[in-house]
Amino acid sequence: MMDGRLILAFALGAGSVLAVLLWFFLGDFGITWPAGLESQESLSAIVRNWGLLPLALIGMGLAVWRSKIASDQRNIAQQAQFADRYAKAASMLSDSALSIREAGIFALKELALADPEGHYIPAQSLLCSFIRDRSKVYQPDNQTLPPVPKSGYDSTQCESDIKEALRAFLMLRTPETKNIEDRQKWRPDLNGSHLVGIDVRYARPDRWKRIRVPNEVIPAEGIPIRLEFVGADPVRVDLSGVNLMEVNLSGAKLEGADLSEANLGRADLREASLFDANLREANLVGANLGEATLSGADLSDADLSEANLVEAKLESANLGEARLVRADLRKVNFVGAKLNSASLWEANLFGACLNDAELGRAVLNEVDLSEAYLYRANLSGARLCGANLRRAQLDGANLSNACMCRTSLSDANFNGADLSKTCMCDASLSGANFSGANLNGICPNGARLIQAITEGTQGSNVQIDRKDIPET
Repeated sequence: MMDGRLILAFALGAGSVLAVLLWFFLGDFGITWPAGLESQESLSAIVRNWGLLPLALIGMGLAVWRSKIASDQRNIAQQAQFADRYAKAASMLSDSALSIREAGIFALKELALADPEGHYIPAQSLLCSFIRDRSKVYQPDNQTLPPVPKSGYDSTQCESDIKEALRAFLMLRTPETKNIEDRQKWRPDLNGSHLVGIDVRYARPDRWKRIRVPNEVIPAEGIPIRLEFVGADPVRVDLSGVNLMEVNLSGAKLEGADLSEANLGRADLREASLFDANLREANLVGANLGEATLSGADLSDADLSEANLVEAKLESANLGEARLVRADLRKVNFVGAKLNSASLWEANLFGACLNDAELGRAVLNEVDLSEAYLYRANLSGARLCGANLRRAQLDGANLSNACMCRTSLSDANFNGADLSKTCMCDASLSGANFSGANLNGICPNGARLIQAITEGTQGSNVQIDRKDIPET
């Protein structure tokens, strides 16, 4: 922005030039001079007046130059002041007194707001370093995960300075400052931070209220409330793209948080609340999400390979094209979840609830779905080669065009299911119930399936056209 003095100097110089030009050229426009004035004009006066023109130009240039020098000096002084503020804030963060550390956090935040181009990245880097170092004070020395208290987390496990540092870090992340991160190719690093039970939902606590939500899918032991921002747009928790590898966020409250493209590899998120969170393309390889709440979360294209999600809540979550290879999904609640084209190769889904779930074209080879609930689930075009569906409940499920080669279906219930054009080569069918199922076009080994049904597999009212089944 042009300095005020620079504008003034330019205006004065331009005014001088304009005055000289008007002096010489007004006569050309028919203006009558006062009587006797033209007769008194001498050659020396004309030369003098013409000489004013270059002098005015020189004066204007000098004024502009001096204003520019003054502006540069002010900028240098301001940058020196910013550097001094940064040094003082950094020294305050290492003070033994909690109040001084919190004052240092506030000073860093104000500095980043005052000079985002110059000090946003240094301030955020220092805040991340502070969070990592201070929070690790609470990290247990041994590598064994501490037990999770069922009564909830003690909010004092993280001191207020760590909470304030994290809130300051989140408040400073805006679309504009994230553009600065992109330009400087910088990514926040909170690797290994120990943030048990942290609650950062309230970036502006006075602007939020708790409301009851009708018809909400609520966990068995949950509370039927949600957070609603009052007034302007909510200040969302933005941890997108942040390195959170091996971070301990067990019991953390991160409802609605943006964790897209975040690195949460081997992170501890046990019993964390991630309701409605954005985890698109996040790395959750080996993460511990046992009993976490991810209802309504967006996990599309996320990598949860070998992750632990035992008894996690994923009602209505979006896991389209997600990778859950060898993930532990025992007793997970996937009611109404979208798992279209997801890869669940060798995953353990023992006792999982997938009622009304969308699993179209999902890869479920070698998966353990024994005793799982798949009422009205859509598995159209899914691959279930070598899967274990013993005692699974698939009433009304859609398995049309699915591949179930070498699948164990012993004692499974397919009452009213659509198995049209399903491949069941070498499947184990003992004790399976196909009452009311649609078996048109199944292939091959159809005769073996008919024999199994007629030998006591409860195949009454089976919809099947025998002429469409090849004989073995």
